[in-house]
Amino acid sequence: STRIAPPNPIVMRGIFHRLRSTQPTDRQMSTRPTNYKEKHITKMIESRYWKEELSRIAKTIKPLRKPRQWSERACCVVERDLMIGFFIIRRLIELNKVSSRTRDFSMKVYSCPTRKIKITQLDGHWIPDGYDLENEKTETKKPTYISNQFIHAYTSFVLRDETRNWSDVYVISDFDRNDCIWRVPISVIRELFELASDDYPSRLEYVFDPSKGDYIVTTDQENRITG
Repeated sequence: STRIAPPNPIVMRGIFHRLRSTQPTDRQMSTRPTNYKEKHITKMIESRYWKEELSRIAKTIKPLRKPRQWSERACCVVERDLMIGFFIIRRLIELNKVSSRTRDFSMKVYSCPTRKIKITQLDGHWIPDGYDLENEKTETKKPTYISNQFIHAYTSFVLRDETRNWSDVYVISDFDRNDCIWRVPISVIRELFELASDDYPSRLEYVFDPSKGDYIVTTDQENRITG
């Protein structure tokens, strides 16, 4: 039988270097912890592919001069994209793929209290029966909290304004359904998605915490890598 020679390691290193140098990568942006032992500190494939999807979703919820007429498909697609987008946001934050500008972004949202002691499946089809939408309260929440509301949504509704553009989302998780329902403006969601899609930390700091048996990771305040 014919034996195939193994690839030349010098050539392979050159090919890998050319591929790697075409775009900044998460590995190129990280720094080594004190006891780093030639192991890659990455838990997710290059984050730019996830951020590209965030950017795409942000574009689909921008207001248009002549938006399409409402359809069941359009409503379901935007609900799906928002849930996927917030899942991406949470994972990027958990894996330190964005800076503190995204992690600590202040989301101005509105809470509407419940009308009843217990919210059931029957209330999920018509939220005014279960929640007092007229007495909403302005609050500020971080992206991780709102992400969990979408990912674990007990019920959600996407609203359109008089221009027929998407304007708000009513959403609440199963865990919080007996407290209130959140109205989250689409403009705030779009701002968050656009910020995270272009947020590449240029420095990571690893400090080992013996009590946790793991590293505490801190990112810089920058939101864009140049060069």
